[in-house]
Amino acid sequence: MDWHQHVGGRIREIRERQHLTQEEVAAEASTDLSYYRGIEAGKRNASLAKLILIANALGVKVPELFF
Repeated sequence: MDWHQHVGGRIREIRERQHLTQEEVAAEASTDLSYYRGIEAGKRNASLAKLILIANALGVKVPELFF
Protein backbone atom coordinates (compact mmCIF):
# COMPACT_ATOMS: atom_id res chain seq x y z
CA MET A 1 0.00 0.00 0.00
CA ASP A 2 1.45 3.36 -0.94
CA TRP A 3 1.07 6.72 0.79
CA HIS A 4 -1.87 7.86 -1.36
CA GLN A 5 -3.83 4.69 -0.64
CA HIS A 6 -3.11 4.89 3.08
CA VAL A 7 -4.25 8.51 3.40
CA GLY A 8 -7.27 7.91 1.18
CA GLY A 9 -8.27 4.94 3.30
CA ARG A 10 -7.93 6.97 6.50
CA ILE A 11 -10.08 9.76 5.03
CA ARG A 12 -12.74 7.23 4.02
CA GLU A 13 -12.62 5.57 7.45
CA ILE A 14 -13.07 8.89 9.27
CA ARG A 15 -15.84 10.01 6.89
CA GLU A 16 -17.79 6.77 7.26
CA ARG A 17 -17.38 6.80 11.05
CA GLN A 18 -19.05 10.23 11.02
CA HIS A 19 -21.84 9.04 8.68
CA LEU A 20 -20.95 11.64 6.05
CA THR A 21 -21.21 11.21 2.30
CA GLN A 22 -18.43 11.91 -0.16
CA GLU A 23 -20.59 14.69 -1.55
CA GLU A 24 -20.90 16.37 1.85
CA VAL A 25 -17.19 16.28 2.59
CA ALA A 26 -16.20 17.41 -0.91
CA ALA A 27 -18.61 20.35 -0.75
CA GLU A 28 -17.45 21.38 2.73
CA ALA A 29 -13.82 21.13 1.58
CA SER A 30 -14.52 23.17 -1.59
CA THR A 31 -13.27 20.23 -3.65
CA ASP A 32 -14.56 18.80 -6.91
CA LEU A 33 -16.38 15.54 -6.16
CA SER A 34 -14.49 13.45 -8.72
CA TYR A 35 -11.16 14.76 -7.38
CA TYR A 36 -12.23 13.97 -3.80
CA ARG A 37 -13.27 10.46 -4.82
CA GLY A 38 -9.86 9.99 -6.43
CA ILE A 39 -8.16 11.02 -3.19
CA GLU A 40 -10.20 8.51 -1.19
CA ALA A 41 -9.42 5.80 -3.74
CA GLY A 42 -5.70 6.55 -3.47
CA LYS A 43 -5.52 7.48 -7.14
CA ARG A 44 -5.12 11.25 -6.80
CA ASN A 45 -2.43 13.24 -5.07
CA ALA A 46 -3.66 15.80 -2.55
CA SER A 47 -1.67 18.89 -1.65
CA LEU A 48 -1.16 19.83 1.97
CA ALA A 49 -3.60 22.71 1.45
CA LYS A 50 -6.25 20.26 0.19
CA LEU A 51 -5.61 17.87 3.10
CA ILE A 52 -6.13 20.77 5.51
CA LEU A 53 -9.49 21.56 3.87
CA ILE A 54 -10.54 17.91 4.03
CA ALA A 55 -9.44 17.57 7.66
CA ASN A 56 -11.44 20.69 8.55
CA ALA A 57 -14.47 19.32 6.71
CA LEU A 58 -14.17 16.11 8.73
CA GLY A 59 -13.61 18.00 11.98
CA VAL A 60 -10.22 16.40 12.66
CA LYS A 61 -6.61 17.53 12.78
CA VAL A 62 -4.42 16.83 9.77
CA PRO A 63 -2.23 14.21 11.55
CA GLU A 64 -5.33 12.05 12.02
CA LEU A 65 -5.39 11.60 8.25
CA PHE A 66 -2.04 9.83 8.49
CA PHE A 67 -2.29 7.76 11.70
